[in-house]
Amino acid sequence: MLGIDGGINFTTGMIESLPIPEINTTELQKSFIEIVDKILVITKSSDYLENPDKQAQVKEYEKEIDQMVYTLYGLTPAEKDIVEGR
Repeated sequence: MLGIDGGINFTTGMIESLPIPEINTTELQKSFIEIVDKILVITKSSDYLENPDKQAQVKEYEKEIDQMVYTLYGLTPAEKDIVEGR
C-alpha cells in the first residue's frame, strides 16, 4: 500500500503473513552468531580494505550464511539460482 508521502505502508496483517521461519534451536542460532562475529572481527581490522585475503575470507563466511539461510527456508536448487541471479 502506498502511503500519503509516496512511501510504502505495511499493515500488521501484511507483516504477519511474511514467511519468516523461526530458528528453534540454540545450536542454529549460535552458528549464525559465530559466523557474523567472525565477519565483524575481520571487517573491523584496520587493514581490511587493503587486504584481499581478509576480504575473500569475509566473502566465504557470507556464502556460508547464504547456504544456512537457503536451508532454513527450504529453498530448492532452482530457487537458489534465482536468488543468486543465475
